[in-house]
Amino acid sequence: MKRNFERFLYRRKIEDPAGYFSRKGITSDEELAAWCENNGFEKPAASVFAEVPTSDSAESSPKKSTAKENWHIPAAERPLKKPTAKRKTATKKKVSK
Repeated sequence: MKRNFERFLYRRKIEDPAGYFSRKGITSDEELAAWCENNGFEKPAASVFAEVPTSDSAESSPKKSTAKENWHIPAAERPLKKPTAKRKTATKKKVSK
């Protein structure tokens, strides 16, 4: 039984498959299909090395990734309690007789 190629990318956290495989020396879909066959993966459903048009959408993607990375605050840096607003007036102290 062959493993799913998309699951391979997800498990390895590969966001840029074309760059990842070009660093391994695989530069075409035919070479990738041969690699998948040798390593027991299904062939990818979509072309991995397709030309991606460069436009304004490519410029907006880094903004999304920075927002995605900054959402997590480590537990050591989180406050223990929710912040509360300080009182505007001082509490009245009872005068003891």
